[in-house]
Amino acid sequence: MGDTQEFTYGKVGNPTAGRLGAGARTPIRLGQQGEMITGSSHGKYYEAAKAGRLFYAANKALKAFTVGLATTYTGLCVSNPAGSGVDLVIQRVGFGHGAAPTTLPVIAIIGGHTAAGVVTHTTPLTAGARSCKLDGLGGKALVDEACTIVSPLYIMPLMSSPATGTLPVGGALSMVDVDGSLVVPPGGWVATAANTVATGFSGILWEEIPIS
Repeated sequence: MGDTQEFTYGKVGNPTAGRLGAGARTPIRLGQQGEMITGSSHGKYYEAAKAGRLFYAANKALKAFTVGLATTYTGLCVSNPAGSGVDLVIQRVGFGHGAAPTTLPVIAIIGGHTAAGVVTHTTPLTAGARSCKLDGLGGKALVDEACTIVSPLYIMPLMSSPATGTLPVGGALSMVDVDGSLVVPPGGWVATAANTVATGFSGILWEEIPIS
């Protein structure tokens, strides 16, 4: 017998009409040149937000952010408690100045890990972690505006401010799409910090993925 070839066929255009239920089958979607359409018709965070896996936290008021890698931290810190059973997959980190800088601060993402995690929560964020589904539910992560961090390290710069004394300054608002490149296991944490005095707001967006 000769070789037997099998083909999988798709459908050009939208193969469905209306909303599909869980477990439904539908043809692979093709373009007019026969190319397979793999892009989503929604934003890239939609599935995680709709499923209730995407969370956010932001300062409730202007904060003076920790200078350098001081372990007595102030700003915005998201930590993953030991034994949480999830990884925090960081998606976006943002910062905006709320007061004119007197020096030239560089804002950075910092992070660290210990087996016990962040255990001294000096000023927990009142709202805590909130679901991006806006249903009022929170995640497993803990959020602090002041806490004691352990073994802090710079991860990447977030923004710089090339002017002093006035607002707005260059880079007065910055949102970095980390795109899932930072995974915070139980015991780990991430935060925003400055190399010199800076006052403002920060926000962090993350997905919570079960470890097993």
